[in-house]
Amino acid sequence: MWPWRKNPEDQLPLGALLRADHGSHTHQHAAAVTVAAPEPISPSALIDLLERPPFGVYRLKGMVAVVTARGAKWWAVNLTGRQIHVASYRGSGQPGLVAIGVRIDEPAVRAALETAVQPHQAADAAGLRRLQRHARLSA
Repeated sequence: MWPWRKNPEDQLPLGALLRADHGSHTHQHAAAVTVAAPEPISPSALIDLLERPPFGVYRLKGMVAVVTARGAKWWAVNLTGRQIHVASYRGSGQPGLVAIGVRIDEPAVRAALETAVQPHQAADAAGLRRLQRHARLSA
């Protein structure tokens, strides 16, 4: 038997209070939206998404290639709350992004992610500088 299911002798009946209260709560479960990013994307679009995530998204993570003047460069991205972490990435796996949140508008979040991962052909020096700035701050 689990120890909190029984009230120990000579102690306040906190276990009983917790068990009685637990049944009255409904739990909000997180929802996740995933999009693939098989082609290099704009670093500006990626940073825009990380700096201004869709409403209700508290976690965003993934790995994507961004366009540079020298070709595609891979990055691992991670947003938790308002904390952005990006790092150069040299691994393997499915490229894409996952957004996690509670009471999110899943179609709106999917649209925001799909906009950010649109294939991009031209180098974006300003966006790459913003991405590199976040990488320096993440170190």
